[in-house]
Amino acid sequence: SFPRESTMARRDTVPQRSLFLSWVGHSTRSASLGGALGAELHFVDAGRRLSVLKYIPRAWKSWRLLTARRPALVLCMNPPYFVALVAWAYCRRYRARMVLDSHTAAFDQPRWIWMLPLHRWLARRAALSIVTNEGLAARVRDWGGEAVIVSDIPYTLPAGDYPLPADSFTVVFISTFAFDEPLGEVMAAARALPELRFFVTGNSAKADPALVAAKPANLEFTGFLSREAYAGLLRGASAIMALTSRDFTMQRGGSEAITAGRPLITSDWPVLKQIFHKGALHVDNRADSIVAALRALQADYPRYLREIREMADERETTWRQTHADLRQRLPELQAG
Repeated sequence: SFPRESTMARRDTVPQRSLFLSWVGHSTRSASLGGALGAELHFVDAGRRLSVLKYIPRAWKSWRLLTARRPALVLCMNPPYFVALVAWAYCRRYRARMVLDSHTAAFDQPRWIWMLPLHRWLARRAALSIVTNEGLAARVRDWGGEAVIVSDIPYTLPAGDYPLPADSFTVVFISTFAFDEPLGEVMAAARALPELRFFVTGNSAKADPALVAAKPANLEFTGFLSREAYAGLLRGASAIMALTSRDFTMQRGGSEAITAGRPLITSDWPVLKQIFHKGALHVDNRADSIVAALRALQADYPRYLREIREMADERETTWRQTHADLRQRLPELQAG
């Protein structure tokens, strides 16, 4: 739910030792991780073309950028694998090194899974793969690569505003209308709880039109929001939901719930139970489980509100240590 942004964070012409490359309009994780590691951050986006041809201008722009800036270390968001291919070619040509920030989609999303041998090949040639949990780290190590875990990174939501009803318990379901999000079950839960108000984020044009047409009266599709409006929606909500049918998936929506200080409802996967162990209720993605969780949350709301704020403190402590370890490794990685 963030807007497209400019192609680079810094526009100076002095070559930098580290450069973070992402082929999206914006990624909060890339921005947070790149900024924390002192890397020059670039978002290379070539519009909304739907075919694989969209990667050709991105590859060309990225190659020109890398050869102009000549970083000793290239960090890149993964997927798509093609950005890592460009980074690898640059590193081979100019004797630099590559670090992959590999999201869960790089391992199990149907769109990419058929190219998993390429990911395996790239991971073995990267100096390091950054992943979100131990299960994914183990897979990278099995491939012969090196991995480090960065589950979540603290960041700041902008000040923002969104018109929410003052007299209702409001639930925000963070959605991209991806295949693994149980939107139908969320809508069924909303029908069972008419006294609550539900807000579903993201571009609803990506959803099943029949499902959107059948929405209950207490559920609203927000559409694509500005960063400020999105932040205002999260801050003003009573609770935030981030659900997935995929195991080993780090929920960015869970991270946003911690940042906004709002209790979380997320899926009952071991990884998510380990990461979001306070201020959260875990459900099996069925409507009755979501309904039960929301009723339990309302019954003990002050406790969950307190715990999600404790989670923010714990996350800050964990990140400080992880950040220190990564910064300590940077000279080694850059030196190659």
